[in-house]
Amino acid sequence: MTSTRRKKVLKKLLGSVGKNGSIDVPFHSDYGSHIEIGDNVILGMNCTFVDCNKITIGNNVLIASNVQIYTSTHPTNKNKRLNEN
Repeated sequence: MTSTRRKKVLKKLLGSVGKNGSIDVPFHSDYGSHIEIGDNVILGMNCTFVDCNKITIGNNVLIASNVQIYTSTHPTNKNKRLNEN
């Protein structure tokens, strides 16, 4: 895939992409639209972003391969987790 084509795909997939943003494949996300990355960001291959909520990556960030970022949550009260009253 050409650099121009890859940039177009990233802009469609993600909420916003700064200058010189790069994501190595494979990359996994739930929605993609909740992810914002700044300028000069590189995500290594095989990263997983569970973006049920907003994920914001600032400028000049390098994220290594196999990193997982999760914004989903579950109730912290054990009774609510177990559906007990």
